[in-house]
Amino acid sequence: MSKKDAEFEGFLRGLETARRTALEVEQDGGRVSDELNRMIRMRRSTGITLPMTKKQLDAATLTMKCYCYSSVQAMAMLILYEQNQWGAKRLLRFQKEFNRHIDALMEGSIDWHDIVACLEAETGVKLEFPKDLMQQKILC
Repeated sequence: MSKKDAEFEGFLRGLETARRTALEVEQDGGRVSDELNRMIRMRRSTGITLPMTKKQLDAATLTMKCYCYSSVQAMAMLILYEQNQWGAKRLLRFQKEFNRHIDALMEGSIDWHDIVACLEAETGVKLEFPKDLMQQKILC
């Protein structure tokens, strides 16, 4: 396939994805132009090129987020056990609090700005996330 054919095929896939997205948004009673603009910003900042609609992308990213959070939780618990000799009770308390914060993050009652600001204010530790991810709220 020539470069021109590949570009045209990508263009067609983009149009098909936009059409499917528009149909989903219309069914949900939303504004198509707002959703398409949001998708363009998000895909530009993340580099996601898959021809998926918003619902398909949301389902896929939820799976990835859950896997990521579970992986981070397991690593944190292992480090707390190895470095601080935390026992089962402390680890389970940590796990409960970790999950509570993740739930709050997922439901939107807190966001990464809140977490980063709290850590810096309370401990002086400054964390940095890529600015475009913080602006798009892709991490939560």
